[in-house]
Amino acid sequence: MNQTARDARTYERLLRSIIAWTVFPLTLGASLLLAYMWLLDGYGHGALVLIISGVVAAFLFVLERFQPYAEQWRGPRDDVGTDLAHMVFSTMLVPSFVESMFRGVLLFAAAALAATAGYRPWPTDWPMIGQLALALLVGEFGPYWWHRACHENSWLWRIHATHHSSTRLYWLNSCRFHPIDSCAQYALEVLPLIVLGCGPDVLALFILATAVIGMFQHTNVALRLGLLNWIFSMTELHRWHHSRETREGNSNYGANLIVWDILFGTRYLPVQRQFDADHIGLANMPNFPQRYLGQLLSPFCWSTLTRASGPVADEMPSGWQHSLIPKEPHYLQSGGKQRETVDPGACQVGAGLLTDATSSPDQGGAYLSDDATRCGPTH
Repeated sequence: MNQTARDARTYERLLRSIIAWTVFPLTLGASLLLAYMWLLDGYGHGALVLIISGVVAAFLFVLERFQPYAEQWRGPRDDVGTDLAHMVFSTMLVPSFVESMFRGVLLFAAAALAATAGYRPWPTDWPMIGQLALALLVGEFGPYWWHRACHENSWLWRIHATHHSSTRLYWLNSCRFHPIDSCAQYALEVLPLIVLGCGPDVLALFILATAVIGMFQHTNVALRLGLLNWIFSMTELHRWHHSRETREGNSNYGANLIVWDILFGTRYLPVQRQFDADHIGLANMPNFPQRYLGQLLSPFCWSTLTRASGPVADEMPSGWQHSLIPKEPHYLQSGGKQRETVDPGACQVGAGLLTDATSSPDQGGAYLSDDATRCGPTH
């Protein structure tokens, strides 16, 4: 290899490293700044979110081909049509339905709350960036518990399983949610903000930030977040949430921020192990439908799906046996240190949560935080 070729490879590695470390914060920051400037110029909220989200989606589409995290996730598959249908129905129509149904009532509730308290709860005098940060924090709380409940309750898992049915991660399957799941998450995100008196400009920025973060969270781009992994629930964390191993997948529930996962002990990011790109999807339901209509009907014909999947689904339904004790230590990062959160010899199973205490070592299990188990030196 001559000197010119070596220099070219060096520059390419440098460029890829710069992209890995900077593309997310720069894209999110530029998107929000542009949106804020357009708001000052009187642009409509819906058009603003749609245009900027579309530009970011096109940018990620190109970037996934230049700098993929996993080569096997790059090729075209028959999942694009399904994810496009989810984008139209779950990402576009469901939010419009929720707001049209409840906005009037919630605005009345906000006015009543302000009259009762003697002041408007939302800090409208804060700078816009401060209001957005508060909206992300408040808006994340309800969806965190909904998402976690979907992994720890067999009935809710039927609704949420659609999101985990993808066999790869790329920007578009950030939209893969059953409409019921999407409706619940959006309502828990936005409706409390409206009741608290959050203004429409802040809500528009909140929805845009959620869209951009969601696409980056699922993107097949090799990214490095560093300290931002303690703020945002981003791709390095979220890949583990899509693991086929229940004990790994029952973690990192945050949609935008990882703050509530840190506080409630469900943040998971191994420091000495890389995520296996082949280890994704519903391991125990190989016959889960991959077309939109089948996924739409899946919660209502669950017993048929489990029978079609055979004994695998009967042995260890993903998301069902959330209270099984892992057979290997599961580490949770906290304060820059690793703490062992499971001591198999010191666990006391929480009341009402144990579904099967006879798992084999091959089955593994799920990480449980405080309301499920009390295990040795836990959080």
